[in-house]
Amino acid sequence: MKRNRVLIGAVTTILVIGVLAADHYFLRGIPSAALLALVAFAASYELCMVLAAAGMPTFAKSTAFASFVVALTPVVARIVAPDVSTFAPQAGLIFLFVVVAFALAIRSTNAAAGAKAVISGTFVLVYVGFALSFLVRLRGLEEIGWVLLIFALACAKVGDMAAYFVGRAVGRRPLAARLSPMKTVEGALGALGASILCAFAVYPFTNGWVSLPVLIMWSVLLSFAAQFGDLAESLLKRAATVKDSSTFFGLMGGTLDVVDSLLLCAPTAYILAIVAGFSAA
Repeated sequence: MKRNRVLIGAVTTILVIGVLAADHYFLRGIPSAALLALVAFAASYELCMVLAAAGMPTFAKSTAFASFVVALTPVVARIVAPDVSTFAPQAGLIFLFVVVAFALAIRSTNAAAGAKAVISGTFVLVYVGFALSFLVRLRGLEEIGWVLLIFALACAKVGDMAAYFVGRAVGRRPLAARLSPMKTVEGALGALGASILCAFAVYPFTNGWVSLPVLIMWSVLLSFAAQFGDLAESLLKRAATVKDSSTFFGLMGGTLDVVDSLLLCAPTAYILAIVAGFSAA
């Protein structure tokens, strides 16, 4: 089953990268941002269900809708008010969500459940909706934004595939047996090596804006972030005693299972780009 999930993930990744390339050259980034917002909605709803199973109920529909809006905000803000930081409207929306969540909690007859819903809902909004919006920000960076976006996706998902195949072939030492018995140290090193290879593959498309040694360093950091994000979701699912976030993608599990490695990888990639001097989006 894990093998089928990885193979389906490979095909999906190739298709997504193809869509992003077409979006970059012909569609100016808007359709891909809308698609990402839908992904944020689905992943947030699934995480709400996981947290509810772990004893942390949420206002699932409201939280998922808020994640959709927050993930879509950067591209909308760039169109409506290009001179305003896209972080400002997102901060306002997150604050508004907290206020609305508290209002719903105050109306609830169960104060404990209401308080938990505020806490868990805010976590979902930031961890999924806000985190995925960094993919939109990567896409909007001047010079080579679309290249860095594909680079981040490749480091996360190609690394995931490499971790499976290397772990299956030579994996012996468990990486985090309590959370995910199938993950191995050898698989993690395979993911790291695959991410470094992604740096070599992407470098010719950077037009010299980033040196190869810097890109290799980034690939190492992105690999760590992606693998940590995967383990973080495993922790949440273990707490909820569920195997997959949903069955939306059949053998692949749910939307959250597909994007879990991106939730920390995307913000990391954006921060690295800003530190390197690329214009903020």
